[in-house]
This record gives sequence, structure tokens and C-alpha cells, in this order.
Amino acid sequence: MESSEENLRRPIEYVAFADIDLQDVVQFLREYSDVNIHVNWRALFLAGIQQDTKVSLVLRRVSIQRVLDLVLRDLNGLAAGPEAELAYVVDDGVVLISTRLDLANALSREVAIEPAAQTEVAAPRSPSLPEWVGRPQANLVVVFTDIVGSVALGQDLGDHTMKRLRVHHIDHAARLVRASGGYLFSTAGDGIVAVFPVVTCALDFALAFHGDPGDPRVQVRMGMHVGPVDIVPDPTTDWNICGTTVDYAARVLRKATGPEIWLTELAHAQVRQELAEQHRPLRWERHAELTLEGFPGLHVLWSIGFAQEGGPPVP
Repeated sequence: MESSEENLRRPIEYVAFADIDLQDVVQFLREYSDVNIHVNWRALFLAGIQQDTKVSLVLRRVSIQRVLDLVLRDLNGLAAGPEAELAYVVDDGVVLISTRLDLANALSREVAIEPAAQTEVAAPRSPSLPEWVGRPQANLVVVFTDIVGSVALGQDLGDHTMKRLRVHHIDHAARLVRASGGYLFSTAGDGIVAVFPVVTCALDFALAFHGDPGDPRVQVRMGMHVGPVDIVPDPTTDWNICGTTVDYAARVLRKATGPEIWLTELAHAQVRQELAEQHRPLRWERHAELTLEGFPGLHVLWSIGFAQEGGPPVP
């Protein structure tokens, strides 16, 4: 059985907190690390931090402890003063989060108090997008995903639950992307944008994600295209992917209205050419004479037939 310290060193594939309540961030870290985390909310309240204080953070392939470090560091910018600096300590297997002063007063014995973001726990370094691609332009498979009926789902669940669901959903997607040999480039609304070296890998991911979107209440739709992609610097995200291939893949996603996987003619042709063993049972549906916004003429797209909504492919 792993100790709390060992659990905190577990890597997280992808974290995308976008105005998430602090209490939801803490709950996510509890569930992900399987560590008991106790927050002295009264001490944090006196420091100017509340349960619904918003947290925004995007990280890739870092340890759980590093996420906690950076969350607390950012919150320290909102704290009432130096005495209200947030910190945490691992005491008898429990992670205690409070102000540094409160922790020092509350603990009856000498325990190492970790100030936010002073040390970084070693975690496997994720390559940058240019490092992963290996050159500034390459032929890649671009995959867009989205949650089907996310607006209605959000209304049913409420904003609080929906935000937590998105965090888990994206983290699950990141793990599947990595397992399929791809690179999660960014999040987009309720979905992700990922790139893969070949269509076979992209389709492996799409089928896995379609079958297991990370939450039984979620269904996903996906669109993909293959072609040349440019890797360019971006002041907000460090790197960006651009080109007609990216725009075309985004348009393909729009054609999937239900929990479906749609491919372009070129992507489908490469799947048929490779004819990987795991893809032989798939039944394909051809959609001809389609219009795509911003692209002239008529287009042919392909989708995978499924036995039932969310079910396995039909042979």
C-alpha cells in the first residue's frame, strides 16, 4: 500500500482547471491521489480564501504535489497578507491545508510544513509540441472531440457538478491520447484537440474514448482529418497548430450530431489501406455531397456505424 507521500508523487496527464471552485479542485485531488486531504476552511476564510474561490490552471504531466503547490501559490496572491500564506503538511497520512501560522500553532510536534511551490517533486517531463513532432511542419492526424448535449447535461447536473465532470473527462481523455501514441494539444470547450502520427493511432483513441468517455453520463462525438500541420509559437499557449487540416477537422466534428466518429475521405482511405486487425470489424457509412462551412464544393465523409447508441461497432 502506497504512502500519502508516494501517492502525491503520482503524475497527472493533463490538468485544465478553468474557473473551478477551490473545493472542487480539492475533491479532484482527493479522488485522483487516493489521499485524505483536510482543509481548515475557517482559517482560509480568515485569510480571504473561500470554498468557491476560483482556480484556473493548465498543466501537463506533473505530479499531484506540484499541482497542489501551484494552486496554493496562486491563492497566496489573493490572501490577506504574509501571515495568511497558505501551506500544507502531511501529518500521519493526512494532507492538512491551512495557513502557515495555523499549521504551526495546531501541530503539537515538529512536522515539515511545505510552503506553496518551494520545491518541485520530480515527475516525468512531457515534451513540448515541437519536440514531440520533431519539425515545424508535419503530416498529422488532427482529432476534435466534444461532449454530446453538453448544454442540456449541464442544466441537469448544475454548474458545480458539470465543472467537476469536465475536469475528470479531460484528464481521462489525456490518458487515452497518450496510451494511443498521440499528443493532447489543447482543450476546446467541452472537448479536446489532439494530434496523432498516423490514422490508426487516432482511430484507436477515438474508439477507446467513445466506449469509455470517463463518466457514464457522458457521450462524445469526434471528427478527424489528416494532412500538413504547421507548429507555430503562440504567446498564450507557447505553441499552436494551424493550417487547413486543423480547420477541416473542426468542420468534420460539426457533422457528428450524436455519439459518433466521423472521418474525412483521406483519413478513411488510410484506415482502409492499413486495415489494422482491430479495425476490420468496423462498419462504415459513407456520406456524400456534404457542404462544409468555409470550404467550397461538396465533400465526402465517413462515419462508423454502431449497434446502438454508445454501443460497440457493428461487424
